[in-house]
Amino acid sequence: MMEKNLAEALKKCGDFAVFFRPDPIGSDLVTAGTQGEEFLRLFGQARFTKRFPLDLDGLYPFQWKEEGQQPPAEVKQAALGGAVRGGLIEDNTDDIGQPTVKSGVVTWAAEPALIDTSGRISSVSGTLAINGTKLSLRLTFSPGEAGQGLTMTAKLSGESGAECGVPRMRQTGERSGEHLDMVGRRQAGGECLFVPSADAQSLQNIAATILRGQWLDLPIRLNGETSYTLTMELARPGRALLTRALEEWGVSQAGR
Repeated sequence: MMEKNLAEALKKCGDFAVFFRPDPIGSDLVTAGTQGEEFLRLFGQARFTKRFPLDLDGLYPFQWKEEGQQPPAEVKQAALGGAVRGGLIEDNTDDIGQPTVKSGVVTWAAEPALIDTSGRISSVSGTLAINGTKLSLRLTFSPGEAGQGLTMTAKLSGESGAECGVPRMRQTGERSGEHLDMVGRRQAGGECLFVPSADAQSLQNIAATILRGQWLDLPIRLNGETSYTLTMELARPGRALLTRALEEWGVSQAGR
């Protein structure tokens, strides 16, 4: 039956508007007990309201494509990393027997900075800057020969004539840590390269010790004697990067 009175027809249509009125984009679509969920329940979709994806292209495993159309390039994501605590620990102690500490900041990063799901980290670096000084340390982890194993390179800036001792891993609250089973080799430009000192078991022990520790300490020697220690916190950023990198480089973490 055709309605001649337009106002009366629109009034009747208003009774069914709830089925067709779009909900505003926001929390109503994902909050239990709201009009958005009631609207979806009318169409049997209420079970999806908690995790319904907004990326419609990702709803289905197969997508029709026009002939000759190229698939979209995979989006690269930033590798994990971030800024954590660091410092300089002097050997001399204060009035109550505690070491003197200068605070700093450590930035953990990967190279390349952008990686995809099949990408490979070529190196992981931790850069320490001591507040109020020109002193800085860049410690770089990279694979050894043939793309496997582990090497560690220390580059100290702002201190002339200094030598780096063997790195140690330490837990929070401890005065000294566990030496890594590595030997140092002087490089050009004041760098020091650290490599595993023995066989594959030594490499596994090094990896396990690094990931088990909380602070990486590097003794700095002046005139043949240890003058201070530079310390870098691993925390979640450093540990996450090193865990992924060691796995990619074929370094087992099942050490002692």
